Amino acid sequence: MPLNFVRDQSAGTVSSSTPYDVASHFAYSKGFKTLKEYTDYVTVNNLTGFLPDPTKYRGYTTAWNFLGTSRKQYYSNRGVIMASKRDRAEVARKTRETKARRKAERELAQKSLDLNANTTQQPVAFSAEQVVDILVKSDASSTYIAQFIQEHKVDSVYAVAILIDLLKSKTQVAITL
Repeated sequence: MPLNFVRDQSAGTVSSSTPYDVASHFAYSKGFKTLKEYTDYVTVNNLTGFLPDPTKYRGYTTAWNFLGTSRKQYYSNRGVIMASKRDRAEVARKTRETKARRKAERELAQKSLDLNANTTQQPVAFSAEQVVDILVKSDASSTYIAQFIQEHKVDSVYAVAILIDLLKSKTQVAITL
């Protein structure tokens, strides 16, 4: 697009319009709310002399400066346009899917917590005979084991066998030394 030279009669100076100024004035006069509207209009109407991408103009700073609006107004307009182009049925479908997925995740987490709570509440119970075996393996004193057998009503046949084994092992140790 050729540059326009306009002589200011009062000051006697020459001012020129850059391609950016011409495109910006055009965008402002058409009332475009976003750069996309400007780009679509230039592309569809095949306007010569205008770049479809306004950021390519020398002197371009921001979208709101190019369109002749404030930053706040530009983002407000852009948000309204984006919201109006949304497929509300698709948004509702995605929202339902997300809620259902999160509910399933919460239920799974709750089941896991319930399962852990059930397993931790059940204490491990040893029979008296198992405790005696543990005491023997841990080299507890014979008197302590005998006292435990007497207090916890251990099967008498089992108790006699354990005590005899204890006595044998104690006497063998004493003889070998």
